[in-house]
Amino acid sequence: MDAKANIRAANGPKGEPRGCGESSSGFLVASCPLDSGQSLAGMTKLLNMRLMLFQRDDCRLCDLAIDVLAQARVPDFSSVFIDDDADLESRYGERVPVLRDEDSGRELDWPFDADRLRAWINGSRPHAGGARRGC
Repeated sequence: MDAKANIRAANGPKGEPRGCGESSSGFLVASCPLDSGQSLAGMTKLLNMRLMLFQRDDCRLCDLAIDVLAQARVPDFSSVFIDDDADLESRYGERVPVLRDEDSGRELDWPFDADRLRAWINGSRPHAGGARRGC
């Protein structure tokens, strides 16, 4: 079962939250959106977003960004490695990792944690997360 199905299974037939770990079939649900600190509206918005993570090969900060995406329970995103693309290299260079919402064009630069990521997903302007350090 993919992450989107897990989140849908965690809600009842009318979208109301079920108990964590409980699905309509009685099987345990692998992820519980209520554990993530996300509202149901936020999870629905997240499911409809087309997210792209711009990163480099062998980038420790990029690996950390992927861990944050998992911690925030981002169900689906694409990765683009900028190493061999001159246009992406000139645009993102030392900024990576950068998460981009392909629909709105908004970008979230590193550093970010799960709370800052959730605020960005919900449309809030996240507070500055410290010095900018890319790979």
